[in-house]
Amino acid sequence: MVTSFVPFIYAPFTGDIEIFIATENQVKYKMRENQNRNHAIDMMKGWLAVLMTISHLTYVTSYWTNHIFTKRFNAYVNLTTFSGFLFCFGYVCWSAYIDTDKKEVEKKLLHGAVKTLAAYYVSGISYLIFYGKPSIDILSVLLLQKIPSLSEFLLSFLLIYIILLLSRKILRRMNFFWMMIASAGSLILIHIFPVEIIVSPVMGNVIGTTAYSCFPILGYLLFFLAGCSLSKYGNRLWVPFFGLSIWGTGLFIRYIMVTGTYPGRFPPTVHWIAGGMLPVCMYYFIFTLFDKIGMDIRFLEFLGGGHTLTLLVVGNVTSFALRGLTQDRIQAYMTDASDLLWFILLIGLVFGVAYFLILVNWVIKIN
Repeated sequence: MVTSFVPFIYAPFTGDIEIFIATENQVKYKMRENQNRNHAIDMMKGWLAVLMTISHLTYVTSYWTNHIFTKRFNAYVNLTTFSGFLFCFGYVCWSAYIDTDKKEVEKKLLHGAVKTLAAYYVSGISYLIFYGKPSIDILSVLLLQKIPSLSEFLLSFLLIYIILLLSRKILRRMNFFWMMIASAGSLILIHIFPVEIIVSPVMGNVIGTTAYSCFPILGYLLFFLAGCSLSKYGNRLWVPFFGLSIWGTGLFIRYIMVTGTYPGRFPPTVHWIAGGMLPVCMYYFIFTLFDKIGMDIRFLEFLGGGHTLTLLVVGNVTSFALRGLTQDRIQAYMTDASDLLWFILLIGLVFGVAYFLILVNWVIKIN
């Protein structure tokens, strides 16, 4: 142990080392950890987390929830965010969990599953407490029999960790051709499978269902496999990836032009899933370009570098608490301007609380 001390914290806005105290070994470890991360993927995850948090917070306000801009913003976030997270997860999983024989992989996957389950419980139970839903009891949430609103995506990621534990060796043997076949097959299955027969929340989050809102892994599998493919083969796949993305989002736009409505989201249709392909592709391209030219957005990189879950859970709990405790009391006094100010204050509160919890967690780890 090196006995000298230096000021240390990885500051989200500057990346400088400041404020807290750590040993030199701890500083070197943290700096090396940051250097080994994929900064483009971290920035992309941070951006997606910001979008999802702001989208969830729009449901706290009254006027802005029904504003046409808010509706379109939420539609865009709904179309791209879960897909983007799954793409990033696939990209990271290939090198961290799939294409490796390290003994601690199973332990890391279990740790990720437990952490995600805890986040699901915190978010889901907070929803019940502050919204007082009589049709959903806490025990049914703990047993994964009921899925509270705005917590569905957490259950999906929990199941992904479990599926990875069981199938990562099979995924390792898949080349690009078989990943393409699996992606196409998943879209065919969600189109022809009678999802209305599925009533279990767990199976619904794997295959799909009409009984409740969920994010079925089967439907969004192509984004996970796209992330795995780009992580495995690098930018050699950029051209076909970009071409397929244009085609997919083109199908989505054509559907809207013909029908005048959005494709079905719960359960997701092929057109809905395809709609997020080009935005996710462009996110990856833009943040990769930023990383190559040294234009790192430290705030997004900080959030995406292992702190995404904290921000999303804090955002959900804050939204539930403030809507349940204050919305009915202050709504009568709200104007358009005051509602906008209230929304801006909520965003500041959520990011402030999330940052504080991240710092507390880091201080506990180094001591």
